[in-house]
Amino acid sequence: MSAIYTIEHHSSRRNTIRVHFLDEGWAQVNDYNHWIQETIDEMVLWCDQHKCGERTAYDMFRFASKKELTMFLLRWDK
Repeated sequence: MSAIYTIEHHSSRRNTIRVHFLDEGWAQVNDYNHWIQETIDEMVLWCDQHKCGERTAYDMFRFASKKELTMFLLRWDK
């Protein structure tokens, strides 16, 4: 199964990314919204455990440095 999200760099905020969840084809799956929330929760937990970044909006994460951003991308960017 392919990832249900992609990660995009925010165009105007430095060291910020947006987790974009795919709609096409996935919207028919009953557990899609649950998967989204579960994925975001895992990302937030990972950030807390590693003191690396913070969630700033439903689908956005901000990082203190490029190093933190890179660590997050190495873990979550598929």
